[in-house]
Amino acid sequence: MVRPEPHGTLTVEEYLRLDETSPLKHEYVRGEVYAKSGVTLRHDRIVRNVLIALSAAAGDGPCEAFSSDVRLRVADDVFY
Repeated sequence: MVRPEPHGTLTVEEYLRLDETSPLKHEYVRGEVYAKSGVTLRHDRIVRNVLIALSAAAGDGPCEAFSSDVRLRVADDVFY
């Protein structure tokens, strides 16, 4: 697995602007921006199967399952 290289330190606002216009996906951790590496077909099939299983398990409850195409803010200065 290749470790993505950091792009440098940005503010949250700069990161959000970058990520909205970039063809690549990024993660943001306390000012550091990391380009995410691409995935294989095998990986994508596994993700799809897990997403289907999690969605079925969540049912009509308050929880939802999302794929990796959704930006998730886990702290004021951390986005995955």
